[in-house]
This record gives sequence, C-alpha cells and structure tokens, in this order.
Amino acid sequence: MTIQVYRSLALGIAVAAISGAALAGGDNDDDGQPEKKHPFTVKFVDEAGHPVSGTLAGVSAYFGGEGKTLPAVDENGWRYLFDAKAKSDGIATFPDGADYDHLCVVARHTGRKLIAIEKIDPVRFDPEKSRTATTITMRAECRVSGRLTCSDLAKRNRAVGWTNVHLNLAGNRALGCQSEEQTFHFFVPAGEFTLEAYGTHVHHVETKIHIKPGQRELTLEPIDLPATRLALLEGMPAPELVGIAGWKNGPSLKLADLKSKCVILDFWGYWCGPCVRRMPDLFKLYDKYHDSGLEIVGVHVDLGEDEKEPVDSAEKLDERLAKIRKNLWNERDVPYPVALIAAKSVPFGPAGLAREARCQAAADYGVTGYPRLILIDQAGKVVGEFDPKLDVERLERLLGVK
Repeated sequence: MTIQVYRSLALGIAVAAISGAALAGGDNDDDGQPEKKHPFTVKFVDEAGHPVSGTLAGVSAYFGGEGKTLPAVDENGWRYLFDAKAKSDGIATFPDGADYDHLCVVARHTGRKLIAIEKIDPVRFDPEKSRTATTITMRAECRVSGRLTCSDLAKRNRAVGWTNVHLNLAGNRALGCQSEEQTFHFFVPAGEFTLEAYGTHVHHVETKIHIKPGQRELTLEPIDLPATRLALLEGMPAPELVGIAGWKNGPSLKLADLKSKCVILDFWGYWCGPCVRRMPDLFKLYDKYHDSGLEIVGVHVDLGEDEKEPVDSAEKLDERLAKIRKNLWNERDVPYPVALIAAKSVPFGPAGLAREARCQAAADYGVTGYPRLILIDQAGKVVGEFDPKLDVERLERLLGVK
C-alpha cells in the first residue's frame, strides 16, 4: 500500500474511534439516540498565569516523520483533530458532537515553544457542570526523537516500510507521528508518557518515557520491533489452513491443490462491517479473473466464545448472511469456497506480545485485524497482503493479463 493510504487510514482510525460510541450504540438518551456531547472551552495560560493567545489546539494531533508532513494546519506540519485556536484571552472552544473521553487536549505555540498535553477528564471538562473555561497551563517543550528498527527483517535484507508511533498520556491518545523512514519526533511537556509503535510489517510495542522538568531534548535508543508473521512469510510456502470445521460452496480443499493458480485468502467474519462491505469488490475480481487463473478462498472466523453456537456449517453462515446479502450484496451470495473456522484464541506472534489471534490459521498468517487479504502466487508462495482496489496491477502481472 502507498503511504497516502496509510496516512488516511491512521487519521481515519482516530476519527472512527472518536465516533465509535455512536456507531456501537454508545450512551443513549431516553429516546434511544446517541447522547450528544457538548462543546467545552479551555483557557491556555503560561506558567506565570498569562493567557497564551494564538495557540493552536485539538483533541490529539498527527504529523509526519523527519522531513515528511501530513496536510498541515500549522507551519510545522501538525494536523489537529477538532482544531481550535486561542483568542487574545487564551480561550479556545472545541466543537460539540464528539466523544473526546479517550483522547487528550493538545496545544502548541510554536513561536514561544510552549506545549500542553492533558488527558480529557469527562468530569473536569464537562461544560454542564462548569460554566467557566477549564484552565490548562502550557510549559516549555521538550523535543523527543527516535527511530524504529526490526532486526528480524534486517536479517532478511527486507525494508521495515511504513511505521506509526503514538504518544499516549495515562492511556489516552495524544500525538501520532508517521514515517516511511522509521523515524519519529514529538514535542511534549515534562511528565510520564507511553510510546506505542507499530507498522506495516512489524508488531506493536510500547515504551515508557520520562521527561524531566526543564529538559529540552531527549534522543531515545532505537526501538526494535518484531516482524509480523506475514512479513516473515513473504516468499515462503503458504501454510495450509488448519482448524476448519466445514466448508461453504464446495467440498474441503487444500491450498496445495490450487498450485498453478493465484490465490487470494480472505480472512473475514459476518460480524465485521468492513469485511462484508468490501466483499462486492472481491466478487468483481473473481468474476473478472477467475477464468484467467484466480481463485479466492474465504476464511470465515466466527465470534468464538461470544457466538451462541459455532458457525461450522454453510447453513449457519447463510442464516447470518441473510440481511447482509439483501442490504449490501444485492442478493448475491459468495461465489467462491469459504472455510468455516470456530474461533479459539491462540498465542500470537513472538513471546511477550499481549495480543492473541482469533484462531490458529490467523496466527499462522499473522492476521492482526479483519478483513485481511493475502495473495499467494502460482508456486504456492506468499506474495503479501492484498488490497482489491490498489493491488490489481500486481495481480494482473502474476496472472499474465493486461
């Protein structure tokens, strides 16, 4: 994928997280509608208590790595979510309609080199309980910088690729820094923070940092991230799928039976909105390229312990897909074989990683999220992750079609 896609994805994840309560049902008023959040105001002052006018602020901020920037709202490439600018009295008003509870107020005055990062306390920032602006003190900024490495990929002479680092305060998201060069930098006040690093081909790792009062610069030791299973699989024989309880659209099959074909594995679930919304794109690919040697194998993973009964037969899956076919697929059914797996959490990745995979097949392929598509070539070797909108040319090259 291109860096532009990942940049959009990172920003989209943040925005989606903000509206997540509404999407999931969230807190509801008596009429069943999501509870409307109210605007709140903040007064930014310096350590002498004087207003800091012209401060740019938001509820988290994102920017690029060294020499790279996202579309900017200030001269240094910072882009604030729900941005606000302090007036002459130091007061800035943040918009209503959003759930800020898991984020931080982030404010920076580049000219005075002042910064503030404060976790949003729903009680302290509740305008219904306090009609006055919440005062936040801005302090001298410290530049924190570092780089990410991956010894697993270095041994294979493979590039790390796109990475992202989030800076969190007390569990709340504050800043994000993206880079194709695996570098990052932040401007932060004194305090305790957690860096959360991850990337296209590497696992998530957290690192705690401490900024001392008066400290102006902190250069961190390189943070080594373990490679994902999928990254290590590229160019290697594709593992056979395991843990299959049944099949939809045909008898059981093995990937070994599909050599000489290009195969797309689609890890998905009926419970996954992005999965089922994207599947019509796969239907189109299948229709267009199946006669040229493309096979698609769906890998349906159910909800595991949260499932009333395992989705281990075509009939059970069809029941759960009835509304999806009607509302999203124009009454079409999945045209290719689907392996049915009852989820059971298994250790995921190298020792020390807290995350677990939904099933052994997902662990074998390094599936960290859904949907996940994986391309396998005619020799049965893993090519890598596949995007049905961005990677068609690569597929066509493998199939030998124009």
